[in-house]
Amino acid sequence: MARAEELISGTAFSEAKLHKLKALAEKRGSLVAPDNPLDWARTLFPKMITKPFAQRHVEMLEWAWSIESGVRPQPFVSIQPRGGGKSTNAELATIMVGARSKRRYAWYVSETQALADAHLESIAGLIESPIVEAYYPSFAKPHIGKYGSSKVWRRNRLRTSSGFTVDALGLDTAKRGTKLVEARPDFMIFDDIDARHDSGAITTKKIDTITTSLLPAGSSDTAILFVQNLIIDDGVFGRLALPTPPFLQNRIISGPYPALKEFKWWYDDQNKIVVSGTPTWEGQDLKTCQQQVEEWGLSAFRREAQHEMIYEGGLFSHLKFIRRKKEDLPVLWRTVVAVDPAVTSADNSDSHGIQVAALGEDGKVYMLESWEKVATPEISLKKALYFSIKYKASTVLIEGNQGGDLWLDLWDNIINDVDIEEDLLPYVELVKASSGTGGKMERAAQLCAEYERGLIEHLENNTARTLEAALYRFPMAKPYDLVDSAWWAWNELRSGSDWLIA
Repeated sequence: MARAEELISGTAFSEAKLHKLKALAEKRGSLVAPDNPLDWARTLFPKMITKPFAQRHVEMLEWAWSIESGVRPQPFVSIQPRGGGKSTNAELATIMVGARSKRRYAWYVSETQALADAHLESIAGLIESPIVEAYYPSFAKPHIGKYGSSKVWRRNRLRTSSGFTVDALGLDTAKRGTKLVEARPDFMIFDDIDARHDSGAITTKKIDTITTSLLPAGSSDTAILFVQNLIIDDGVFGRLALPTPPFLQNRIISGPYPALKEFKWWYDDQNKIVVSGTPTWEGQDLKTCQQQVEEWGLSAFRREAQHEMIYEGGLFSHLKFIRRKKEDLPVLWRTVVAVDPAVTSADNSDSHGIQVAALGEDGKVYMLESWEKVATPEISLKKALYFSIKYKASTVLIEGNQGGDLWLDLWDNIINDVDIEEDLLPYVELVKASSGTGGKMERAAQLCAEYERGLIEHLENNTARTLEAALYRFPMAKPYDLVDSAWWAWNELRSGSDWLIA
């Protein structure tokens, strides 16, 4: 007798072949599914999987296939382009672990309840496939209640006859300790968590919900999957992409994968945008990418499919920032720390911006570390003191247009409260923007010109993206504070050093 998967060929799945599958299932009870993740997915979902898998798809499915009952796997973070099958892949992974009885209770978490419900609806539609029923009869049917009534899928809960349950949760409605009877979730899927216009404060609240209400509610063997594209630089996924993320520090990182490698674009003689590059998946080939650019717009495509942080009309949006590894830095002659503080610390306050920068013996300015947060004034100045000691900075500059000499008083109070050798303390100077320094746009334009000349580079570390994001969004979106502090640091280092520039 032919193997069941041999009845499936190409992308078409005829009624005759489906009839044969059902006949085999009735005769043998159920069919034996392939014993590897890629063939398993192709066999159960032939109409959906019409193109070869991309590397990013393989990595996620192989991770899901490796999940074993009672064993806690490393969390998996997958950063994929929009339009490249990211959510479909996550939904397949959910079905895979449920159908194979590797997990019993999953949470599918999205930014909003409506979005999570939509993913659950998609999963339900896939499970109801007659092919899935042929291989996993009890898994493909809703749970039968105590008195024999069939419970159909609910909007936010799916429970199969095999005992596998998926709850849809939105971060906007998530509650601490959500359970199924006494069970804790042993699989959590976080899909579409970031939103386009999330502020730093909103991202912080999302991370707080994830790390204090959701992740701790999992079982001892919880499998954790995060999947999305990098739609914002400092969102949940932007932070998980850092070498040292704020949580899930033992995660496996897959990506970021762009839709096109070696991506380029230009205007043709019809003034139409044309793109080129090497596709990372056949299902999102160059023709598809061209169509997406035409439909979404270039900026949206660069952001959603290429993970580029683009603010159309931004002063720095045309730049490609140069990063340098620590071991490749030249001898640094002088280091400064510049602080652009805010006077309050509420969620709607301006951010504090701190930039550490150094002048190299090659005449270039190197941005070494960046910090941008809504915080108290005291925390901001303590952080500046920490950076000055860490990098042996000669000077700390504090912009004093708001607060004036009160910043110096606060600095003195902090110094009096800490036990630091006097020779480690930097010189502190209060600086103020004036007609002589120009406005924010004028100062930023000076900084931009230096970047264009290749005279400013960034140290490759966790915070390079923070500074680059601040520059890319200027002046289209706040906060501006880090751009200002970068200018103050650059201006201080440049003073009296023009002779170094070739």
